[in-house]
Amino acid sequence: MAVVKIKFAPTFKVMFSNGAVDAVRDDLKAGKYIVESELFVVDGDSQDAADEVFDLTNNPGRQDERMEKYGNGRSLSTGDIVVVGEEQWLCMPIGWAEL
Repeated sequence: MAVVKIKFAPTFKVMFSNGAVDAVRDDLKAGKYIVESELFVVDGDSQDAADEVFDLTNNPGRQDERMEKYGNGRSLSTGDIVVVGEEQWLCMPIGWAEL
């Protein structure tokens, strides 16, 4: 189990290259990722926890569980970051990039 939070991208980001990951790192350093979710607990750790957050916030079949753990926050999208302990996982169009 892991305690996680989500850092939401300041705008929707289309990311298809490693250069986009560097741009996100720059946005983080510049303080542009300021909207964050409250801490909540999910199964798994590391990248598995990021997968769980994505599924929890995007799977309509888990709406009741989502409301219990996460509330009515917005779904995780490309460009958002899942923070798991000291690790940060960037949501890419397919999969994750560790920051």
